[in-house]
Amino acid sequence: MKSLKHLETISVDINNQKFSSINGVLYDKNQKILYGCPRAYKGELKVSAQTNKITKGALIDCIGITKIDLPDSITSMSFRELSRMPNLEEIIFRGMSPIKTAQNNGNEVFLLQVENANVKISVPKNARNEFKNTMIQQTGEYTELDDETPYFVEKEKMPNIKNIKGIKNIDKYK
Repeated sequence: MKSLKHLETISVDINNQKFSSINGVLYDKNQKILYGCPRAYKGELKVSAQTNKITKGALIDCIGITKIDLPDSITSMSFRELSRMPNLEEIIFRGMSPIKTAQNNGNEVFLLQVENANVKISVPKNARNEFKNTMIQQTGEYTELDDETPYFVEKEKMPNIKNIKGIKNIDKYK
C-alpha cells in the first residue's frame, strides 16, 4: 500500500496465533514464511534461520536494504524479489545449492534480477562453482515458478557471476 511506504518496522503481539515479527519483519508464527518487510526498512536484513519461503512481493521496493542474508533453509523465492533494491550491495546465500527461482521453457532455473549487476554474492566456498555454473546469465523471458506470466530480463539486470565469492566459514560470516 502506498500509505505504508514509510513504515520502518512491523510489530506483532507475542500472543498472535498466526503471525510473528523478528527485527521488524513479518513472518508466520513459526518463521517458516517471510510475508513482508516494511518498505522503509534500512540496512542489513538477516532472514530468520527457520525461513524456507519468501512470499512474492515481500521484499520488493525495500530500497533501503543494503545487505540480505538468506539462511540455508530457503527453498522458495521469486527471481524478481531483489529487483528494485538500488542500494543492495551484498546477497549472502548460506545454502550449499542454488535455489530454483524461475522457469524458462519449462525448466526450473536459478535466476536473480537485481538493480545493481555488481552486487556481491557470498556463498559457501565449496558451493562457489555450482553457483557460478548454475546462475542464469542469458537475456530472455522467464516466468515465476507458480505463474505463467512472462517477464523479460536483460543482462544488465542480472548479477555478474564474477562477483560470486566463496566464503570459507560461511556460518561465522557476517
